[in-house]
Amino acid sequence: MEIRVAPLRGDLYGALIRSDHENYIGVNSLNHPNRRRFTIAHELGHFVLHKGIKVHIDKGFRVNWRDDESSQAVSDEEMEANRFAAELLMPIQFLTRDIDRLRGVGHETVALLARKYKVSSQAMRIRLTGFGYMLPE
Repeated sequence: MEIRVAPLRGDLYGALIRSDHENYIGVNSLNHPNRRRFTIAHELGHFVLHKGIKVHIDKGFRVNWRDDESSQAVSDEEMEANRFAAELLMPIQFLTRDIDRLRGVGHETVALLARKYKVSSQAMRIRLTGFGYMLPE
């Protein structure tokens, strides 16, 4: 699997491209490095979890685009890819250990953990909320 980084138009974060000859993840170079990391992990989730039927676009590619709509996780596939990315980048066993060492969770803790795990504060907040460490905002 190759990662290709290039500027992408509009609100596109990345894509998973599959063909008979190659598989690669395209990532928007204009995004913050943390955003790019999450996009790569999300697209890896699609690669592992969603083999799917190839959509024939041009040369038989299956394309999973990552954009503002997919980041809202309105489909089962998008939610699964987001969970895959979250577990890959923020494993709960490591978060639990870090939270115990920090003696709880607050806004400063979220920012500190986000920096440590190289994710956005929003992604960290969502992850911690999902495991009951924080209340939804």
